Amino acid sequence: MARRAVRGHKTPLNPQLSRFVDTLGFMWEGYGLARGAGRLFGLLLLAPRPLSAAEISDTLRVSRSSVSADVRGLLSIGIVERIRVPGDRTGYYVFSPQAWEHAAAIRRQEARRYRDLAEHTMRALPSSHPGRERLDAFMEWAEIFGDAIDRMLPELRARGRERARGSQR
Repeated sequence: MARRAVRGHKTPLNPQLSRFVDTLGFMWEGYGLARGAGRLFGLLLLAPRPLSAAEISDTLRVSRSSVSADVRGLLSIGIVERIRVPGDRTGYYVFSPQAWEHAAAIRRQEARRYRDLAEHTMRALPSSHPGRERLDAFMEWAEIFGDAIDRMLPELRARGRERARGSQR
């Protein structure tokens, strides 16, 4: 497998890192998400420095328009951040230090929405409707899932603060 160079980067993606990036893309695609966004997620997770859209495009061997679409999606959910370098008009992208917290918060919000939807629908169904039992199990699942995320978030934040303190030393 050929090594992929990143412009201005002394460490190209070696075959193992390239496999990691590609595997994340396939995993995301398996969940019904964009493969390119999964690959971009993997690349920025590994990147030792901020990368421009051109560098991302060159490294992943995809069009700039694909990079732009994938970056927009990842920016919207807080996994990626855009930064500026003083004196340089180019935008650069980094993996957000709060990415895991944002991802958990999104899942928590989804769980609430699922529960609320099921609850609203349950009120509209007659007591004898055969779907009530499945809706009840769905509401229970959403409640348990949301509660688990609520318990996880403080620990995730504490570990993030710990990591940040460790990197400042």
